[in-house]
Amino acid sequence: MILTLIICTYKRPDAVRSLLTSVISCSLKPQYTIIVDGSPDDDTLNTVSGIVFRDLHIEYYKVDDKDRGLTRQRNYGISKLPDNTEVVAFLDDDIKVEPDYFAELIKTSSPTLMQSGLAGLTFIAVCT
Repeated sequence: MILTLIICTYKRPDAVRSLLTSVISCSLKPQYTIIVDGSPDDDTLNTVSGIVFRDLHIEYYKVDDKDRGLTRQRNYGISKLPDNTEVVAFLDDDIKVEPDYFAELIKTSSPTLMQSGLAGLTFIAVCT
């Protein structure tokens, strides 16, 4: 399966670097990585350009005001998807993924099912 990762960011170059570093350690990596940056500066571009992220095939896009904001940036990223993309993953810029994250994500996909989305679960422990 051809997997494309879309990361939307705003003024968090260090977080993007940490996320990309965690993606590199994954057993299954996205074939394409699209970064959509709404930052007014070039710090994220400089951070991403200054480090070699092997095998991630990063495409960086800086958006202006009309495409800024999480939903708009996600839509912008979708508009830049390679034609052969089969699975799209959106990750927040301030997380790190476990080494088996994408492998487990792909396991949830089935060639016989038409899926429109998958979301993670949040468990909250309440101590009494």
